Amino acid sequence: MKSLIRLPLALCLMLAASLTLAESQIDKLMQLSGINHQLEAIPSSLDAGLNQASGGEGMQEVSAIMHEHFAPEKLKKSTRKSLDKNLSGGDVKKVLEWLESPLGRKITNMEVAASSGDPKKMQAAMPELMNDEKRVALVKKLDDAVLATESSVSMSMGMQKAMLAGVISKSPQGMDQLDQMVESMRPQIEAQYDKYIIPSMVYTYRSLSHKELERYIDFAKTGAGQRYHKAVFSAMSEAVNKASEAVGRSLSES
Repeated sequence: MKSLIRLPLALCLMLAASLTLAESQIDKLMQLSGINHQLEAIPSSLDAGLNQASGGEGMQEVSAIMHEHFAPEKLKKSTRKSLDKNLSGGDVKKVLEWLESPLGRKITNMEVAASSGDPKKMQAAMPELMNDEKRVALVKKLDDAVLATESSVSMSMGMQKAMLAGVISKSPQGMDQLDQMVESMRPQIEAQYDKYIIPSMVYTYRSLSHKELERYIDFAKTGAGQRYHKAVFSAMSEAVNKASEAVGRSLSES
């Protein structure tokens, strides 16, 4: 009788331990990959966009609502849940091996540094960097492999929805046409990122050798690499879209 009682308890403890391990591995992946850094930067980007769109007048309440729903910990929680659902333990292991490698760490550090770099330095360096046709061709392959442009457009659409909700919530027209308005902006956003992403990536990875770039592309094209980048794209887009919808609901009710 005692063994019958203890068995479910043992199984529960084993399950709890495995869940804790899975969560800690996803947390490690999010930290090493720079995902956390990207999510933490979203609130300040939203504030900058909102101030530019509105002229900075009377947006304190809107900004507070945005910060509530776009709180980094909320975005991380949503992203973590999605990654845990869509990545197998084997995929996470392979991705972590890549992220913990010297080249993986080097690439993440470059991406984090680029996110807070000086735009003027990038503009000054672009003519020479973009003249390297082989380099540009490699970066285009990398863009396709890691879904950089597609992911950037999706994230931008979600953030535009939140900012637009903030602006039109103060207008007589209300928010009934919000989704339609945001979707109408897609061609413009896609055109902007088509021109921006490749030069930005060329600049970000400028100190990588061609062989290092090829190794990055090779990893991204593995089964685990493809599933990882698709899962990250889906998880972050979902987190931003959910937060944007929550902002819209809150503003409609305020």
